[in-house]
Amino acid sequence: MNPNQTAVFPGVITEPAAWDASAIGGKAGVTHTLSQPELSALARLLEKSRRRPTEQLTRADLAIPELEGPVRSIRHQIMHGSGVVIVSGVTRELFAVEDFERLFWGIGVQLGVPAVQNAQGHRIGHVRCEADNPRNRGYMSDRELGFHSDAFETVGLMCVANGRSGGLSRIVSSLTV
Repeated sequence: MNPNQTAVFPGVITEPAAWDASAIGGKAGVTHTLSQPELSALARLLEKSRRRPTEQLTRADLAIPELEGPVRSIRHQIMHGSGVVIVSGVTRELFAVEDFERLFWGIGVQLGVPAVQNAQGHRIGHVRCEADNPRNRGYMSDRELGFHSDAFETVGLMCVANGRSGGLSRIVSSLTV
């Protein structure tokens, strides 16, 4: 074996994060649908935080008692379970599009510490096709992005508007691969 290569693990990995779709119950098995009280708590989070820029808000600023249990459960599933949770229920019928970023931030800071996403220091990146994309960034184009790993412990995505076509997100367990 080449000394620069890592040996292939010879056993079967049985950690909860080593899964396939049938083991986790497919998409339904990893989905947390927000209840009406949780959605109401998110609405209060928005009102509580309106006067400050989104990226200045901290975990303490956005603490809502009704969300502590669900956030603890989601964090546990991410860190000690399958490693994936789909949170559903934040819709354009319930919240204004301009509130989605603040809601995403509010949930995210309860789960971890936001990391810088680009050279401009943004901690939230918007995935959309931009006509002006001088650096040819994949997340700013309409090209398919293949499987990849982001260099962070936890990654979050939020869909605000469906595209005319495409836009599928797929998640796999790297331990299983």
